[in-house]
Amino acid sequence: MVYLYIKSFVQILLLMKKYTFILPAIFIFLMLISCTNTLHQVSSQYHRGRVKVDGILGEWSDQMDFETDSKLFYGVQHDSENLYLALRTPDPVVQRKIMAFGMTLWLDTTAGRNQSMGLRYPVPTKEKLPPPETEQEKDLPLRARQAKPDVSRRFLHTTDKQHVVLIRFGEEKRQQLALSDSLDIRVAVSTDAKQGVSYEAQIPFDRIYDDVSPGKRRLSIGIVTGHVKNMDDPSNSLWGSNGTIGGGGRMGGASGSKRPADNRETFGKPTVLWLKELVFEKP
Repeated sequence: MVYLYIKSFVQILLLMKKYTFILPAIFIFLMLISCTNTLHQVSSQYHRGRVKVDGILGEWSDQMDFETDSKLFYGVQHDSENLYLALRTPDPVVQRKIMAFGMTLWLDTTAGRNQSMGLRYPVPTKEKLPPPETEQEKDLPLRARQAKPDVSRRFLHTTDKQHVVLIRFGEEKRQQLALSDSLDIRVAVSTDAKQGVSYEAQIPFDRIYDDVSPGKRRLSIGIVTGHVKNMDDPSNSLWGSNGTIGGGGRMGGASGSKRPADNRETFGKPTVLWLKELVFEKP
């Protein structure tokens, strides 16, 4: 009997040695799954009347819930023609991820977590910053300082809030539209010292589904903020002047306090929230 125990133990050790490279991968995969912010069976309430997509969230006062890990308030509504989504975050770090690096909404009609069709807004971009002046250059006349060759490699992360990028809507892989030219898809973002960053979107069902019959709608929504791709790149600059974020105004929660960008590692990964398998309430 003792021999059998020893033999079994040795076989287990040999298997562990043989699949050493697989076990850590499985462990990491399971950890990633467990750390993902996913809410199941999220209810989409039927909305009667018009939703004004302006980023102010006037129609959402009692229609939003809070998800603690992502630090996002979220709400979903619909009518017979459109899907509506509202988001708000009071968290300064998440605010800056959205306003400096943009955000993408993924729409998965299999009710999974596929990132194939989506819209990106605000749209991330960069603004070139002038090179810093030396002490000697500060003493030069203005025209001489302006004549300095522009060889700066410093950039300010910011966002374009006048356009929206559609990803795999219809036949085109990627399409950028001016919001003023988009008649059916509407998005808006606003900033407020007390409310933080608020976001609102309207997406027609006929842009999501080939068959818009209510009984055949399956949908998950993925909310993914942008983030710093390379934290060691010296050209990265998170901040504008006077404590404002590039592309937006002063963010809620940042006034008079230490800027959270001092903890740079928090900007090295996106904030993610999935609303999986929406439940569309009937009128």
